Amino acid sequence: MNAFDQLNDEVLQDITKCKNGELGERAGQNWIICKDLECRVFYFEPNKDTIKKWREKEGFYKKGIDMRVLFVAERPGPTPGLLPNDTKVQRCFCVEDDSRPGVARKLERFHEVRKKYGLENCCLTNIVKCSRFTGTDSPCVHEINECSKHLIREIEIIDPEVVVAVGGFQYEKLRTETFKAFIEDKGRKLHKISHWSFRGVRGSKETLSKRWDREFTELKEKISRSQKFISIF
Repeated sequence: MNAFDQLNDEVLQDITKCKNGELGERAGQNWIICKDLECRVFYFEPNKDTIKKWREKEGFYKKGIDMRVLFVAERPGPTPGLLPNDTKVQRCFCVEDDSRPGVARKLERFHEVRKKYGLENCCLTNIVKCSRFTGTDSPCVHEINECSKHLIREIEIIDPEVVVAVGGFQYEKLRTETFKAFIEDKGRKLHKISHWSFRGVRGSKETLSKRWDREFTELKEKISRSQKFISIF
């Protein structure tokens, strides 16, 4: 079992415990927060259940994961039709998900800009590994604390030159001491880009495309020119 397989198993076990309310003895009573979350196989992108589709449909990760950059988003979105007592672990979201066409189009634009700047093989993950049934709520501090060990392990495995926060919320969280000790204190850089759901600032003519061009240009200046691969599965 390699490091990614082990991480998958560890996160799945933790998510299942949260789902089943088995974390009640922990400080903070995090099970109260986690018990109404979906359990999903969404530990990092791509993951074991979707690697074949990503390679065949998107052309990503054929040589493995490009270690230069780790993109970190907020949390997976909800899966339509699931109930709070649904214990099935869902497959991760991808751009061909017909149940969420609006989100699929936004994420596809993000994939396109990654390709444009030669970062399509860099990993995309989340601070929190589950989604709320309420859909858009940002993760609270207890959820982030509960899941932080998994993101830290991803950072250790991939060992990126730059950790990229996809959105302002993620950027502020990754600047806290919990993550700073494994990013900037270890000589890795922290960079912020706009989230794919960015709608623009009132009174500003700057589009998401223009913002990304500026942000990705700045990102490319912080990393090595050549791709560096780590094998996956």
